[in-house]
Amino acid sequence: MGNEGHVERLKGLKRLLREALILPPTFAKGQEVQQVDEHFQDICRLVFTDDYYLHIWDEGALNQLLEFFKVKSPKQTVYGDCLAKLSERKTFVQKANELFFSIISKEFPIEEVCKRLSTFTKIDESASLKLQASNHFQDIRVTKFPASEKIEAFIEHLIQDIGVNFGKVEEDLRQVITSMKTQEAPGRVNALMVNAQSNVGILVPLSIRLQHGRGEVNCLVSGSDDFKTAIDRARHSLLSNGFLSSTDDVVYSLDITEANYSGDSIALAAAIAMYAAATNQPVDPYTTFTGDINLDGNRYKIASIKGIRPKLDAALQNGCRRIFVPKQNQTEVSADYAKKLQIVYVSDITDVLLKLQTTLEPIPGDTLQIRKINLLQAHCQDKGWDLSQPQSIQDGLQFTISPLHPPELKINIYNTGAHSPKKHEKSDFQELLNEWSVLDQSKIPIQKVNVTFLIKDAELRTQIRERLDSLKPESRQEQHCEYSYRFEDGKENLVIKQYTTGKLLLQGNAGNLYKKILDIIIPLYNLKNPKAQISTGDYLKYETKEDTSVKKGLLKTPEANIPFPHIGTDESGKGDYFGPMVIAGIWLDESTKAKLEVIGIKDSKLLSDKRCRELATKIREICNGKFEEIEIPPERYNELYDQFKKEGKNLNHLLAWGHARAIESLLGRQPCSHAVADQFGDEKFILSKLMEKGKGLELVQIPKGERYIAVAAASILARDRFLSRMEMLSQEYGIVLPKGASDMVVQPARLIVERKGIGELKKVAKLHHKTTQKVLEKA
Repeated sequence: MGNEGHVERLKGLKRLLREALILPPTFAKGQEVQQVDEHFQDICRLVFTDDYYLHIWDEGALNQLLEFFKVKSPKQTVYGDCLAKLSERKTFVQKANELFFSIISKEFPIEEVCKRLSTFTKIDESASLKLQASNHFQDIRVTKFPASEKIEAFIEHLIQDIGVNFGKVEEDLRQVITSMKTQEAPGRVNALMVNAQSNVGILVPLSIRLQHGRGEVNCLVSGSDDFKTAIDRARHSLLSNGFLSSTDDVVYSLDITEANYSGDSIALAAAIAMYAAATNQPVDPYTTFTGDINLDGNRYKIASIKGIRPKLDAALQNGCRRIFVPKQNQTEVSADYAKKLQIVYVSDITDVLLKLQTTLEPIPGDTLQIRKINLLQAHCQDKGWDLSQPQSIQDGLQFTISPLHPPELKINIYNTGAHSPKKHEKSDFQELLNEWSVLDQSKIPIQKVNVTFLIKDAELRTQIRERLDSLKPESRQEQHCEYSYRFEDGKENLVIKQYTTGKLLLQGNAGNLYKKILDIIIPLYNLKNPKAQISTGDYLKYETKEDTSVKKGLLKTPEANIPFPHIGTDESGKGDYFGPMVIAGIWLDESTKAKLEVIGIKDSKLLSDKRCRELATKIREICNGKFEEIEIPPERYNELYDQFKKEGKNLNHLLAWGHARAIESLLGRQPCSHAVADQFGDEKFILSKLMEKGKGLELVQIPKGERYIAVAAASILARDRFLSRMEMLSQEYGIVLPKGASDMVVQPARLIVERKGIGELKKVAKLHHKTTQKVLEKA
């Protein structure tokens, strides 16, 4: 059976099961059983014809199928063996997915992953130690690739590099991965709903596509109006945070058209699907969402929903392992569910996006709160500090910063962009707080305001007036006006007049004050007019420091049409304590690209060490004279890092210096006009380090840059060079030097210090890592 035919058949089976499983409550009451019989016949025909049941590897379908067969079972004399195989398959797939979820979820330590692995193959202590020492598992986890590709890469790493033998079970594990792939696509998420008549929860895929247009919301299938209203609110919540463009049309499709499902709780799933579509980043199929989104004051919040228990049951029945739930519903969730599901309570969209992150990376958005979060993540990464997951607090998020030595710092970033504390006696913490203060000074410049809105709806006019009254303006009586208010804040002044005709006039000279007023008017207007496409940003001129914010343009990551020839660069060893940092570059024309495609080039993080070494040899043969490898040994790395730090620069500047050297070297041999690199900071970092040959170069720095074959090939060369150097260093010092920067590196580093003194450490390790303090405190 072809893959497309299988997908359609499975989709049909899931639809029948969804319809059938809302019937048993009616059936149990002794009412008409004809519908149950009809569904039973259809399901049996689909499942047992051509032994299709042997091709089902979808956990949700298996769970629901066997659940339905408890209501009405096929004849044991005919289908007994088939049912036994289905039951065995269900158990296997459940255990496989337990393993797979632990692989992609950063909450699970490697010991737990090994424990789950032992269900399928023998994992001895040496294999576990090899996994920890290689650090390749962590590299795989933090990539932005779909969950199925991460899992495939990990399985390959186990087989090729660790020596794990899965035997016959390997083929079955790969079948489960293949099934997972049918559920992965940017803009596709799992939504939960409840049937109003039976009170049975269901999981249904929601698919969203964004396209340039006029900011409209369109559905590809007929559905209830409350679905569309909820999706409208989700769209406005993303607009208000700068996560979405006001001209993006939202096109959604839901595999359900029945009217007996409430639609409010789809809002959270819709918001995440829009964000996933905008960033071209799929959400793993083990995760599902339920929650409404409503305007609370000036900000959209995740609001409580009804039917939480049936939805949790549906999540379990469909093989989900993680569910995002409104914090307001927390008291309704019993402890039993928490044992079976990873339940994440949230009240804010930004909180959800942070918890979905696999690594510290900028969140595309344009609010002061998001800019401060991005700066916090970059600062902690540069210092080597641990940063906790955010915790929801009233009107904001709380993070805990954990340096190597106490104290920890709990820090709050509020929805308004304000933060606390403002001061701290520890200089390293105060450095961060000072950087935030600079962000606070990034202002909306005072600008001339002369804007007219038409507010015909009397209820909306009243709502706006009540909110403006809370700011205690100076009021005056004017003819033909319902009210006339004057606001002042320092040098800023703004007059607002609501005419009886509906015209709302804003006039004056204001910046932040203007934004404060718009933050009242526009959300209320959009809430009343769901088809509206206006946002606060449409009316404001910003004046911000470019290197402290993430521009809206970073939200979308379309395939840039980079002309040939061009250069691609990538690095390896940046996050490893031992060994060099290596930056590689490849000059690529169309004929070379074709040759590299034939040998199966992809990002090195998804390759086993063995496969990476094999491909690197072939790349060097194909690209002879057209590649460059810049190795920065630990001692030189430490010198450069200290030099850049004295100049007020960070690791990204050092990284940019290496990329620029690779580009310059290639340009000296092979001219071209374009280069592409993976996003690791402002592209000006690299451009500023280029010398004469690179001054006219157009640089494209983009998230998931490894999608370009030049970058992917460069990543393989860089990693191969890093692996080779690590082997040489291990032989030189007579110690197996682990990769990564976990606690596994501490003991080997202490041995080096004991044997050759503290000064030797700078020749083998990157000393700015916080690990150095752990090494030296007991050395």
